[in-house]
Amino acid sequence: TWLKIQVAGLSGKAFVKWGNMWKEDLSKYNVIVVYGFPTIMKDLEAKLDAELPVGARVISHAFQFPNWKPIKQSESVFLYIKK
Repeated sequence: TWLKIQVAGLSGKAFVKWGNMWKEDLSKYNVIVVYGFPTIMKDLEAKLDAELPVGARVISHAFQFPNWKPIKQSESVFLYIKK
């Protein structure tokens, strides 16, 4: 994944952070990419809603958040903007 970031010319702008998202303070991020299973989407939606700044973008693959409406959808990829 880091190689794809370099090839795309995004070094220093994009990164992959491995860890426990439930313990991480997400308030410093303005773009989050998620591949979460349906069983976590409700709790993850609440965490993101509480921690992300207004205007943050959340991209979800395959599974939608239960209460947020996607701004844009392309096949199974959903884009949300935090209000």
